Amino acid sequence: MRIRKEGLGNRPEAGIQEGDLYIEVTVLHHERFARRGDDLETPLHLSPARAVPRVGHPDHDNPGGDTVQADIPPGVQQEVAVKIVGEGVKRDGRCGDLLIRIRIDIPQGITAEERDLYRRLLESRIEEKR
Repeated sequence: MRIRKEGLGNRPEAGIQEGDLYIEVTVLHHERFARRGDDLETPLHLSPARAVPRVGHPDHDNPGGDTVQADIPPGVQQEVAVKIVGEGVKRDGRCGDLLIRIRIDIPQGITAEERDLYRRLLESRIEEKR
C-alpha cells in the first residue's frame, strides 16, 4: 500500500512549495495469523475426540496477546471457520473479525486400546444406520 501525505515532503528550493511525502506500507507474514482484508485467520487443531462432542469455549490468543474465547459447536467439521467479531485488524474506526479455522488432526501411533475404541465407535455408527 502507498500512502500520500500532501505538502509533507522536502522543499526543493526556497520559494517553492513542499513536495508530497509517500509512505510505502508492507504487511509482513506472521507465523500464526494470516490476513484476509481486515479479517485475520488462525488455525485451531483438534483431535476427533474434541471435535465430536461440544468443545465449549477454548481460550485463544488474539494478535494483541489478549485471550478470547471461541464458541466451537459440537460436531464441528474440518475447515469450518469460527468467527470472533471485532478481533481482527483495526482500521479507520472499524474492526475486522478473527476467524479460527478448524483443523481436525487424525491421531497417529495410537494404542491398541484406542484402536479398539475407534473400532467400537465405528460399529455403533453402522448399527445406527441399519
